[in-house]
Amino acid sequence: MQVSPTDQVAHNRRSTDHIPRGVMIGSTVTAVVLVGLAIGIGVWDVYAGIRWGGDATVSAVIQSWAKSYPVLPLLVGIVMGHLFWPRFPGGGSAAS
Repeated sequence: MQVSPTDQVAHNRRSTDHIPRGVMIGSTVTAVVLVGLAIGIGVWDVYAGIRWGGDATVSAVIQSWAKSYPVLPLLVGIVMGHLFWPRFPGGGSAAS
């Protein structure tokens, strides 16, 4: 069976072909930095918990900050909503 050149081009095209190369490199670097930060914070949390006890862990410090600054959980919620709210094609929302 012979494959036409058009079918071959379509077959060779990857799902990321429409993304410019610079954007792909930038998003890869960003992903590596985010994973590195998550691992670093996790390692620090374990070290601080072992070295100085439970009050020195990341979660204990964040809870203390939230008690001192009640607006902090609201701001974190706004940021999480911005990061995880579903994106729809054409910039619309689920309601439109």
